[in-house]
Amino acid sequence: KLGAKENFSDMQRDYELNSLIGLKYALDKELDFTVEYNLFYDNLPSEGYGKKDSKLIMRLGYRF
Repeated sequence: KLGAKENFSDMQRDYELNSLIGLKYALDKELDFTVEYNLFYDNLPSEGYGKKDSKLIMRLGYRF
């Protein structure tokens, strides 16, 4: 997934980008494993915050 948000009054300076990439792997009939990487970029962050933020998410799922 890839998304973007911008401030229409100042599009060149005030924008955010969000991207997500992931893989889902079936371990067997009921179990699956998912790993995702999320990167968030804010060109004008609030005071005290950096421009980039990222997450690595790992999940173990069970299908009923």
